[in-house]
Amino acid sequence: MQSIEFLYRIVDSADARSGMHNALIEQLAVIESERSLVKAAKRLGVSYRHLWGCIEDWEARFGQKLVLREQGRPATLTPLGSKLLWMERSILARHSVEIEKLRSELSAAFAAACDPNAEIISLAGCFDPWLARLPQAIFPSGVILDLRFSTSLEGLKSLEHGEVDLAAFNFPKGSTAESSAARAFAPHLHASNLIAVRFSSRTQGLALAAGNPHDVQRLSDVVTKRLRFAGRKAGTGTRLLEADLLAREGLAADALDSLTQIEESHRMVAMAVAAGRADAGLCVETAAKQCGDAYVPLAQEDYLLVRRADAASPALERLLAVLASSDWRKSAQAFPGVDGARCGEAFNLASLGWW
Repeated sequence: MQSIEFLYRIVDSADARSGMHNALIEQLAVIESERSLVKAAKRLGVSYRHLWGCIEDWEARFGQKLVLREQGRPATLTPLGSKLLWMERSILARHSVEIEKLRSELSAAFAAACDPNAEIISLAGCFDPWLARLPQAIFPSGVILDLRFSTSLEGLKSLEHGEVDLAAFNFPKGSTAESSAARAFAPHLHASNLIAVRFSSRTQGLALAAGNPHDVQRLSDVVTKRLRFAGRKAGTGTRLLEADLLAREGLAADALDSLTQIEESHRMVAMAVAAGRADAGLCVETAAKQCGDAYVPLAQEDYLLVRRADAASPALERLLAVLASSDWRKSAQAFPGVDGARCGEAFNLASLGWW
């Protein structure tokens, strides 16, 4: 029987990758994608002989084949190879937020130890893959960003209680005072005491099995066709968006409850669909595209950062300067469905009209 142990490496910020990584799983993923050992070896930057030797060593340890290779035919994964790949993908997707949080906290601790003069800024709220890249971008400015990913509502409560310097939350564009977002967030957003800045605009929509076999175009299709739905937990901006979208289609906020399995992150929603555990799920476009799902966009949402008006500091000003920089804004292009063109701009909370 094989067991798992966790190790971590200390690398330059420019070389750091999110998530967790295993050589065998990465090799299997590239072989599945390229369907050729020669092309897989080239993409991995190793020789064909090296890759072939690694696979044979693992097959000897498992006592089973991992890759099927026949002359003149594409290389394919065996049932064991496929199961190992999907096992890791599904588990890491389920815990992606916690893994990124752990990586961020360790990075912040190492940075603080190495540079005692650097200032630490804490931020809590909804997970966002682009935001997860910010710590390495801000560190050269002498700022350590301590990310504490949770939900939008929990982030706002943490800011309200003075536990963090910044909170991040997301809500559908055009949300009115009667919207689910307003009812959930307005009690924790005292506009006169807070300063908000734009972070991004994101596309939210339905992740669907490749080819959209159930011809789903809206949430009401999921309800009427009684499809399995991957949803988010209460307190997340996505769950509030779900309620508002259902209302627009004339359905009750709980119309999907009997069909829903709760997932912990956007990526886990997309993975549930890709793995066949769900027929549809509401998530950001980036997650769906990364998992190879079909995607039907349903709404645009704003993702904002807020801080207390009386908590200005040089470190916060340096962070805002990085957010508004052209280099940082351009980096959003790596994330499908994310628009960072106005990142760092001031946002007037009173303009929401929620109070």
